[in-house]
Amino acid sequence: MSKSSVINSKQKARFHLETHEQAKERNEAKIIAFWNSGDKKLANISEKMMACRPQNPCGLLACSVCLRHFRYHYLKRYIGMWLRLYQKCPVYYVTAVLRVPVNAKKMPLNDFKMWVKKHFKQYGFDKVPLMGGVDYSVNIDETYNRPYICQHLHFLIAMQYPKAFTECLKRAFPVGENVPRPVRVDAITDREGLQKALNYTIPAFFEKRWRKLINERHRTKHYPLGNKQLCELYRFLATNKPKDLMFSQNISNQDIKRFKK
Repeated sequence: MSKSSVINSKQKARFHLETHEQAKERNEAKIIAFWNSGDKKLANISEKMMACRPQNPCGLLACSVCLRHFRYHYLKRYIGMWLRLYQKCPVYYVTAVLRVPVNAKKMPLNDFKMWVKKHFKQYGFDKVPLMGGVDYSVNIDETYNRPYICQHLHFLIAMQYPKAFTECLKRAFPVGENVPRPVRVDAITDREGLQKALNYTIPAFFEKRWRKLINERHRTKHYPLGNKQLCELYRFLATNKPKDLMFSQNISNQDIKRFKK
């Protein structure tokens, strides 16, 4: 493998990593929203974010600067491994949407990951090399016009024939009235696509998704979260850290060596 295949500080732009200035701007908006919310938990988060420094980071998932730091090291650590795996086995980018309103008491972030892993194990897919993360969105459907928080997975898998794995996912992420295509599996066709896909597996920010019927077809548009939605989402994620987003299994050099063309 050539040196150019492994990311370093000069190559980070190819991952479309957000800038430090963009992360700080997102933090400023969240700090104001949290502080003005009247919620003691969110006010405490805003104080920790204001005190966040490179030598003493707050380490909160709500902090865009700390999330960016985690994303950078996540990409730097794993891109070389996935490029080597890509040379030995087909790699796919997978999106799985659970468009069911999140119940913060019954399905926190880490419990959601455990639930998915148990499902994989039940169907014998707990040995598949897999890496990615959990994404959240505030979804609004024009039929109901009520916002609700949803959980999603975006990850890479390495396997020769993904059809059975896709069927396994569909059992956990079923088709519904508001989610006609909850599972999508796309083959990675080149190294640039692999780099972009790995970047997208850990979200830089969460967003609002508004689903509307346009010309007899449903279209989903993406928007930034408003202050009220920011506060609602981060009340739910108040105790989480950036690393909690990461979702993986069987990722090691030994796993890579087992795959052959």
